[in-house]
Amino acid sequence: LTHCVCSAMIAQSQIPSEHMCPITREIMVDPVIAGDGRSYERSAIVEWLRSNPRRSPMNGNQMPSNDVIPNVNLKNLIDEWRDTHVVQAAVREEETCLQQLSQSEVRQMRVELQNQFRPHCGLSLVVERVQKIYNDDAELRFEQKRQALETLRGECPVVTKFHGTNDTAATGIARRGFTLPEPDEDGDFMGRGLRVFYTEEGEEDARERVGDFLMFGQAVYVSTDLDKATKFADGAFLICKCALGKAKQAKKAEHNLTGAKLRQQGYDSLQALPGCHQDGGCRFEEFALYSPDQVLPTHLVHFKIVKEGAGVLEAQQLDTANRAEAKTRNLREILAEFSSSTGTPKEIDDRRTKVCKWLGDVARDDQAKASLAFMSSTPLLGNLASCARGSNETLQFEALRAWWNFSFRHEGNQTKAMEFLGVQFLAGLLEDPNSSLRLRAIGLIWNLTHFSATSREAFANAGVTKHLQTVLREVLAASDPPWPKLRLALGALANLSLHCKKELATEVVITAAQRYMEEDAPGAVQHQATQLMCNLISNGEVDQQWLENGYSYSSSAPRDS
Repeated sequence: LTHCVCSAMIAQSQIPSEHMCPITREIMVDPVIAGDGRSYERSAIVEWLRSNPRRSPMNGNQMPSNDVIPNVNLKNLIDEWRDTHVVQAAVREEETCLQQLSQSEVRQMRVELQNQFRPHCGLSLVVERVQKIYNDDAELRFEQKRQALETLRGECPVVTKFHGTNDTAATGIARRGFTLPEPDEDGDFMGRGLRVFYTEEGEEDARERVGDFLMFGQAVYVSTDLDKATKFADGAFLICKCALGKAKQAKKAEHNLTGAKLRQQGYDSLQALPGCHQDGGCRFEEFALYSPDQVLPTHLVHFKIVKEGAGVLEAQQLDTANRAEAKTRNLREILAEFSSSTGTPKEIDDRRTKVCKWLGDVARDDQAKASLAFMSSTPLLGNLASCARGSNETLQFEALRAWWNFSFRHEGNQTKAMEFLGVQFLAGLLEDPNSSLRLRAIGLIWNLTHFSATSREAFANAGVTKHLQTVLREVLAASDPPWPKLRLALGALANLSLHCKKELATEVVITAAQRYMEEDAPGAVQHQATQLMCNLISNGEVDQQWLENGYSYSSSAPRDS
């Protein structure tokens, strides 16, 4: 190739640990053996021994002397490895490069890409620069895969899609190609990839996916929608050619799908249909490809997100360093703490409160694993329901929070919450003198009316719509509206309006929906007000095109932090 090569593309191979000096953590040039029998870079160990005579830098043990002996054999091995490595790097440099597009080419692509980005919340995309990717080996593997799929299926459509990433990862993908995610110790494929946000609403949306399984298992994921790709990108995304072969269409997640399982079904890739998020699928169309050779990155695009009136926004990554994980505790341990009668009544309640608090945390941070570990246990569900119904308000609060987070967008857990808590109990909480418990009840009602028409009917028959309308009256009369409470009430009413549109077409509901659709309210509140109004107008029948464009006819309450 005669193209300019980006030096950033030439990354060193993984250096053998025996070639690294334990002190400098760099490859050795003049390795010597010290009195502890280990090899070090000469200058590093000599400097160490000046300050620490006859002490091993590895464990602090005393050594027989400060003498060092040249390690000739190791030096020869390192020199041979280094020479080979340089040749390999030169070959990679020749085979792979990133070439900056001309200004005219960038201008044309900038217009095309920025037009594909659907503005939302005042956000827009600005393309800064574009690089074309050259990789002879990757192109050959892609073409061979395409031809093999065409021979197998009779045709192999090739489509162009987007993959969000960052600069460092993008250059690695350009050089080596994509890799498939590895299963965890339980054989599951978890969503551990890059997740960024630019606004408060975006942060909440990003957090809602923490602890989730990958939607379609062990695959490379690409998006049709550029705005979706940027949610998984820190300043860079890849434009990719994708050889689909025969694509399976999916409306619901298939978390543990692999290439082998998909091929047994007679397919080579998966197309997640848009507008299926209410049924456990995707809001926007995406594709999952189960062989890295089916995806060929052709361009690396560097971008920024700009907000009207605020300028350039910095991509922020979720901080998941302190997330609770289900694997840190087991069911037997949790049940033991629930059932223990040791101590005073206060000590027992305090212990159960801590358990409920942890369950709420792990349901928020690691819902998929926590649901598998704990939500199939009838004794645990019984204890959690008992705590929610107890007289200790602090314990109630934490138990209801755990139910809230477990039931978030999880149809199975919502069914269990309905069974163990019951409609009448949650409806009764709306009259509780404790405002925090009332708020918990509204959030749970919002969650539990997400999927189930039966639940919507049950809550409507229990009279909760009257209580929720009372909340709207209080908010409308307030000079400083309680936005979180309003959002929950509007969300619950939006779901319930799918069952009882006529009952909810009241002055207070319509006034609140209209005011908070248009007023300078938080985006999340505006969204629920809009959903409520649209459901009232359409009698709950939502056009498919609306769904494909991101509209939700119902939604579950956000996880509770």
